[in-house]
Amino acid sequence: MKKILMVLMVVLMMFTSACQLSEQSVITQPDTGKTITGEEDFCANNPSLDLGVRALNILATSTEYDNASFYLKNLKTGSVVERAIDDSTGVFDTHSNVLKCGNDAGYEIIVKTTQDGLNAGEDVIVIKPEELFQDPVEKTLKISKHTLVQAKAYDADGRVAMGVGAVTAYDTLPAVFNETSGSAITIGADGYLDVEFTLAPATSNEAGGKEAMICVNYADDSNVDDWEETSLDLMFEGTGLSEATLSANDAMALSAYEKCYALPHPVGKTTAGEYDSVSKLNFYIKSQAGVNPDFSPVLRYVELGSYQSSKDQDNVLTGVVAQDNSARTFLGSATASTITVAIV
Repeated sequence: MKKILMVLMVVLMMFTSACQLSEQSVITQPDTGKTITGEEDFCANNPSLDLGVRALNILATSTEYDNASFYLKNLKTGSVVERAIDDSTGVFDTHSNVLKCGNDAGYEIIVKTTQDGLNAGEDVIVIKPEELFQDPVEKTLKISKHTLVQAKAYDADGRVAMGVGAVTAYDTLPAVFNETSGSAITIGADGYLDVEFTLAPATSNEAGGKEAMICVNYADDSNVDDWEETSLDLMFEGTGLSEATLSANDAMALSAYEKCYALPHPVGKTTAGEYDSVSKLNFYIKSQAGVNPDFSPVLRYVELGSYQSSKDQDNVLTGVVAQDNSARTFLGSATASTITVAIV
């Protein structure tokens, strides 16, 4: 009888211990966060994934796709590779085995700004980690075709349209604006300039740049005392502009200009991401006390875009120059988009 009781007690202890171990294993089992067990199997069979891309021109009056260059950035490794879409039919252009299945950081697609060719309609397209369990991954890049900028001017003080013969037509930049039969404006001592420019794309359904700035040259070595710097005031569509912070390369490339101002959007594009035809730019500056200025101020419309650093291939920069080295090649037109207000 005692032997039977002892056997029962041993069995009971073993059963209790087994239950405790089972309970502990449930409690202490780490939570991997994986709810779809098929993902691991999918990646085991598909370690690399295809990327399908196409470039939609969002300014076209009808559906239009274009060839385009873009940067693919691996957010896990930090590497950046430039690739190109060479199919403009609207079919997804396949880039084979460029994505890593299960990459837990994802990727970014950045539209490359080309020389007077294409601008980004959307800065960055993100490929999320949860998308990397399918083959292929397909994305549509939003782009816009590039256009030159045109302008017309109105002298708010003289209440007259400016231009050759005081015409009201647009001039494609670069342009010189004056008054009355081509005569330059006379400011006189303690005078001022108060000019409203209307800026518009030179070609409809196109835009000028991914981002943009207005830079102002109101002095040179022999005219440093012509204009009162503190009086300089620029407004874009009724809102005062703030001075832009330039990269070292951009600052050197634009060293002829005393100040640059960031625009809320390029000419042809609204802040809401929609596109319209015109933008108003108001320019005001006073002469120095007792000075009759004879230096004609110059405003330059400058475009910014995305480009791969020439020093670090894994770095995509935004700026006005396409090379962050001594060459400092401008992204925009080879001919500067300048507005000169001619005075005597």
